[in-house]
Amino acid sequence: MPESQVDAGLEFAAFRSVPEAEIQDAFARLVRSVWAQGGPTVDAPAWVRRALAHLGEGSEAHQARLVLLLGLLVDTSEAAPALDVRGEVRSGLDALLAELTSHAARSAGTSPLTLALLYLLGHFPEDAARILDRTRGIELPAEDRARFERCLAHCDVTAPALGRVWPSPAGWTLTDEEHARDRQWAAQLDHATVKAFWDKDTRSLLAYAGAKAYGAMTVGLSGQDSAQQEIAPPDRTGPAHPGGPLGRHAEVIRCPTCRHRLTEAAHGATCTGCGTRYQARRGYLDLTSAADGAADVIGENAPMYLPRYESLLRPAFLRVHGINWNDAISVQAEHQYLADHVRPAQGPVLDLAAGAGNWTRTLARTVGAERVIALDLATAMLDRLRSTLPGVLPLRGSAVELPFANASLGAVNCWNALQAMHDPEAAIREVGRCLRPGGTFTLLTFQPAPDPVYRHFQTQIEECLGVKSFHPDALASALEAAGMTVRAMTAPGTFLLLTAVREA
Repeated sequence: MPESQVDAGLEFAAFRSVPEAEIQDAFARLVRSVWAQGGPTVDAPAWVRRALAHLGEGSEAHQARLVLLLGLLVDTSEAAPALDVRGEVRSGLDALLAELTSHAARSAGTSPLTLALLYLLGHFPEDAARILDRTRGIELPAEDRARFERCLAHCDVTAPALGRVWPSPAGWTLTDEEHARDRQWAAQLDHATVKAFWDKDTRSLLAYAGAKAYGAMTVGLSGQDSAQQEIAPPDRTGPAHPGGPLGRHAEVIRCPTCRHRLTEAAHGATCTGCGTRYQARRGYLDLTSAADGAADVIGENAPMYLPRYESLLRPAFLRVHGINWNDAISVQAEHQYLADHVRPAQGPVLDLAAGAGNWTRTLARTVGAERVIALDLATAMLDRLRSTLPGVLPLRGSAVELPFANASLGAVNCWNALQAMHDPEAAIREVGRCLRPGGTFTLLTFQPAPDPVYRHFQTQIEECLGVKSFHPDALASALEAAGMTVRAMTAPGTFLLLTAVREA
């Protein structure tokens, strides 16, 4: 029968009795009976009342999924305001709080049911005093408690804490200088803008909480939100690249505007075609132009973001966007994939959107630092890379206007960056233009989750963080249109680790 006609009562009864081995398929049917097209169905209010009446029944796996579904219905209740699903759930807050305190007393703070209850209760800031009073004695990991309390907090537009909360405020212990910088920035915003920022931060935290709870149910958890990932030590061995902003690669570097050759000059480099002068700043050539619109947004925030990127922000993003809650894809596995799949033709190897150089280092060890060029827009990232990898040539430039001659690069790598680019298709076309025949394009990015519940959380994260995901077939088509053929692809969770080869 059509999803809109699925009997929610029958599905609820069937779900409560299904063995745990079959629970995920039964849960998918239950979801379809009360949640469709991103919002509650007409059967949702009656189902909510039934779910609250049977809250503590069944196994923990059953209870956790019921609570998560309640949270999902509240999260999307604005899609069907006349149904007042939020009000129905709110009427059961005392029962939900009793379930949380009872369950938390006999289980770990990261159990799926506890996490699902935190996700659900975090939607009711109007009841913050009651919720926090009842949950104050519960032992929770610092990351989860800080996230929960921030979701319940009210926005003080005169002194807000904006942007330094994801994936948990516990990871953002700011110095006095950082606090002062934040206050100065927030003071320039009008109240409506502050409220919009605050609400976006809250949505991002709720999406993370929901995704973590669902991840705990489906793939399991490994480690905490802020667990340190192993990072290779700085590699300062080997000679620095030859002096001059073009290093060893003057033959392939071009003006990004007209693609004529550059000549080195005292200030940096000058285009032999259009005459554009590019400055050598901070020890590397800046090949952006005013027409790029290439503001250094990351650079402006780098004093706060850079120290937390590898230890907090990156692992959290991979967990939530790649369904990597069990750390099935480790940093070591990423480095190994890259070392195994980069097969350069003759010519330099480009690390596109290189960041602070974590993957640049693997390229340098694999093909030799003298062959590697690192390109990024963020000055702070390039500063870090330049200080730790002196043998690699750093350039500041745009992915959609690569400053290289046609068919001049032996290989290109773009690791965990394509989803953040404003025009990823244009970046792929540029990679195809610049690669030599036989050279590889290695890529780590993400695909949409096939599970509609997890896809909801993933979509919320995409909207809040300004990132995308790619259907594998569409990505393969974009690569083919750029002259490349996919030769290897692995897709654990919602990762896409891909290797394409430039055809002749």
